[in-house]
Amino acid sequence: MQKLNGREIYVLVLLGIMSIILSFSVVRELSADFSSLRSTSDGSVSITKDELISNTSTLVQAIISICAFIFFWLKKRIGWILAMPILICYFLILAYMFFLSGLNAWFALIIPGVFLLGVVFLFLPSTLSKFKVNKITIISVFLVMGLLISYYFFLY
Repeated sequence: MQKLNGREIYVLVLLGIMSIILSFSVVRELSADFSSLRSTSDGSVSITKDELISNTSTLVQAIISICAFIFFWLKKRIGWILAMPILICYFLILAYMFFLSGLNAWFALIIPGVFLLGVVFLFLPSTLSKFKVNKITIISVFLVMGLLISYYFFLY
């Protein structure tokens, strides 16, 4: 079995950082004093629908990112299939956020560019051959990407 090269380790580090941030975000939201979870006098817990959807969305993203990290590290094709839409979605979200923020153009390109570089690294021929990417795999990527985008944008 081939080892991961530097470009693939770069993607792995991106996935790991995203997994840690999303997992920390879920734990912080559910355990903090300012959490959206409210205890009532009879001991039950209440949460608004919007907060439930937001917490569930973040939890699903964290789980998918962790799975992508693990499977990519194990050099499984499913790792490539999960990593590609995750990086593309975060690139699009960050690019849109920085575009709307009106920050300096060079600074606004750096953070989304980090994710775009990860996407480019995943499309290099050596990576494609290592993960045995074919047409069916690309269709799977579009399917997962469609599910992620619909879950992220249309659920709110």
